[in-house]
Amino acid sequence: MPNEFFPDFLRGLFDGDGCFYSFWDTRWSNSFAYKMSFASASPKFVVWLKSKLSKLYGVKGYLHKGKGVVNLEYVKGDSKKLFRAMYHGPNLLFLNRKYIKVKTALEKSSELKTAPR
Repeated sequence: MPNEFFPDFLRGLFDGDGCFYSFWDTRWSNSFAYKMSFASASPKFVVWLKSKLSKLYGVKGYLHKGKGVVNLEYVKGDSKKLFRAMYHGPNLLFLNRKYIKVKTALEKSSELKTAPR
């Protein structure tokens, strides 16, 4: 996969086999957390993807084995980096509901950081 097309490939992968969820972390008050993940039944593919994302974007990620699937998961800062990479410009094709879900969580997180305490 040429690096110039990788963000578009990743966006397609996210639209198909990706997941994003946000939640209030009960361990700390006012802690809004979120994760982005990519699932595959191929451990080799997930290891390759983790390595590629690390080289291109400096993200760490971790593997989580489920029943018949391996998830590559990224937390807050790394999720934000991947979001920026995937949605890198205008006139892109993407699944709108996933884009809105991530964008809304990132905006909520930013609002929480700038809100007076």
